[in-house]
Amino acid sequence: MSEGGKEVVSRWQSSQAIGDCKDPVRDVKFGPKHLKVITVAIACEDGFVRIYTIENLMNVGDYALEAKFQVASGPQGALAMSWSDSRLDPPMLVAAGDDPEISVWVRHEETNTWNKTFVLLGHTDLVNDVSWAPQMGRSQHWVAGGSRDGTVRLWQFSAQD
Repeated sequence: MSEGGKEVVSRWQSSQAIGDCKDPVRDVKFGPKHLKVITVAIACEDGFVRIYTIENLMNVGDYALEAKFQVASGPQGALAMSWSDSRLDPPMLVAAGDDPEISVWVRHEETNTWNKTFVLLGHTDLVNDVSWAPQMGRSQHWVAGGSRDGTVRLWQFSAQD
């Protein structure tokens, strides 16, 4: 790579392509650092979120599909997602697709399955982006969603709800 006539050497290397999306990838997020393995969530235009685990850091190609769940069924597919970083709750992910709903997904440890637990309503058009607020000693979770309707909405809830 050349920058201003000087050769720039990058130490970053592409190590592995993961995933099985046949349609465009809309969003990708690493899981929170307290999970026991590296976890990557991928939102695809086909409407599904896929969650992969990488157990062997020496061989990133050694990844496994942990879960696949549908968050949208329209032409835009799954658009955005964000992880909860709470260490006290099971792994949770908020996801948005090509409709006004935002869904909260929770992994149940006993069955290792992901279930839609909450639906956050309030937007009137598709949701382009979502963000889960970092846990900083609060007993509630906060989620923000930005929509094509021109609004950002905030939701507050307790994981025990």
